Amino acid sequence: EKNMNDALRVLAIVSALCSAYHWYTENVIFLSRINVLENVDTKAVGIKGAKFDGVGIAIGLFLLLLKNSNEQNDKKLHLNKVKCFGMICDLLHALDDTGVWEKMSGQPLNAGQYGMIGFMSSTATLYRVWNG
Repeated sequence: EKNMNDALRVLAIVSALCSAYHWYTENVIFLSRINVLENVDTKAVGIKGAKFDGVGIAIGLFLLLLKNSNEQNDKKLHLNKVKCFGMICDLLHALDDTGVWEKMSGQPLNAGQYGMIGFMSSTATLYRVWNG
């Protein structure tokens, strides 16, 4: 039991570090666009950040599914399912940002699809916070 909890804690830390790296790359891109940083390949940096984001989200989904398998409280289970939906939306963004979605489907998400998926993710978060 303790070893399992330690392993899950390590996975949660890795997931958080992946997310942090993703946001670091977003800031590098921003700083290069306002000419604070020079000679930054923003496309490569963005793809690398999106890969880390995808890994972090996938780990987070795994941990959430484990948590849901033991949840007895119906309200918490429902809110966790809403969180799972939002995280899947975020994973779709990461897959599109890395080019994986295009390889799987034959075309990237268009701006409308990308925006709608982001809207659904943020709506899921708002719902959870409002009803939590």
